[in-house]
Amino acid sequence: MQLPSEKLKEIIKDMDDKNYNNLLSFWDNQLGDFIEHGTSRNATFTLHKEMMNHCDEVLAIAFSERLGGCKGYSLLLAAVKSSLPFAFLNGASSYAAYTTYLLHEHYTAGMYHQKLKMALYSTPHRPGTVNFGLDSQREMDHRDVVKGFRSGSSIKSIIPRMSIIDELGQAHLERNHIESKLRQKLPFSVIKNTDLKHVIPTAELILRRNGLETDVNIIPYNVYAKKNTMLSSALLDTTTSDIGRYLTQKFVASESLFGCTKEDLPKVEEIIGPKPLVDRVKKI
Repeated sequence: MQLPSEKLKEIIKDMDDKNYNNLLSFWDNQLGDFIEHGTSRNATFTLHKEMMNHCDEVLAIAFSERLGGCKGYSLLLAAVKSSLPFAFLNGASSYAAYTTYLLHEHYTAGMYHQKLKMALYSTPHRPGTVNFGLDSQREMDHRDVVKGFRSGSSIKSIIPRMSIIDELGQAHLERNHIESKLRQKLPFSVIKNTDLKHVIPTAELILRRNGLETDVNIIPYNVYAKKNTMLSSALLDTTTSDIGRYLTQKFVASESLFGCTKEDLPKVEEIIGPKPLVDRVKKI
C-alpha cells in the first residue's frame, strides 16, 4: 500500500504549496482508504490507529480551548463523550464520573445557560490576542454561573460572579480576529518546528518497526521491544467497545442521570468482548 514515488512527490508538493483543496479532496480519501485497509487486516495496525484516536481526543480538548465559543464548546463535549467508554474501561473512574456529570449538567441546563457557557468558554483574557483557556476551571464548575441567579441573590453577590460579561463584547471582537487568523493557518501551517522534531522521528520509528503492517494478522504485537512480543487483544478498542459502553451506561443508570434507570441497562450476558474482562464486569 506504499505510495509510488511519483505520488509521494505530488503530495509533498501539495503540502509545500498549501494546496488544501487537493489535500482534502484527494489525499484525505487516499489516507482513509489506507487506514480502512490496514485496520481490517492487521491487529498491530489497528492498535496504532486506536492510540492515535485517543491522542486526537486529547488534542481536540486542547484545541477547543483555543477555538472557544459555541464551536469550541461543542468540540469539547464531543471529545469528552467519545472518551468515556475508554475511561471507564481503564479505571479512570474520577475523570469518567466527573465528565459524565459535566455532560449531564449541560443536558439539564436551560437554553440561556447553555448559550451563556458556550459564549464564555475560553474567551481571550482582556486585550490578549490568543485564547489561553483561562476559564476552563470555571467552565468545569459552570454551576457557579447558575448560583448567581438563584432566588434571593443580590446585586452585590451577582456582580463578582458575572463581571466577565462586562468585557464580553470586546472578547467577541478578539475571537473573530483569532478565528480569522486560524482559518488562514489551518490545517498544516500550525505545526511548528518544535512539533516536527517530535512528529517526524515518531512517524519514522513506527514505519521502521513495521507498526503499520498490512499483512493479515489478528494478533497485536509490541513491535518496539527487542523481539516482537504478543499482546492481548483486550488492548484493542474494537474488542472491548461493548464493555466500555456497558460500564458507561451502568454508571449513568446507577446515578439516575439523563432519566435512565437500571431497567435501561442491556443484559450483562449479552456483552461481547474478551472473556476475562466480561467475567470481571459480571462481578461488579
